[in-house]
Amino acid sequence: RGERLGASKTLLGYRCVIPRLAYLLRERGFDVISALEVGNKGLSDYQHLHFASNHGRTLMTYNIDDFCTEVHRFFDEGKEHAGVLLSNQLPNPDKPEPKSWFF
Repeated sequence: RGERLGASKTLLGYRCVIPRLAYLLRERGFDVISALEVGNKGLSDYQHLHFASNHGRTLMTYNIDDFCTEVHRFFDEGKEHAGVLLSNQLPNPDKPEPKSWFF
């Protein structure tokens, strides 16, 4: 289903994504991996972005402040990526929808 909706491959940042989210997205037909699954725990934010870019994956993270900086740095260096989805993390599912930005 994910491909039918035009979704790109997605890499979920390790600090922000619980395995359950990756599982739920896969169940819905999205090609999703987590940084933990590919052994990228401990990489810097910039290294996560570089890994995602090299593998044609959109990076999703709740680390808005740091990744805004890294995305600008990436562009300043003339590098391209498949996208970065920045979202607020909500601790309680009963709270309003998170704000999200896509670069």
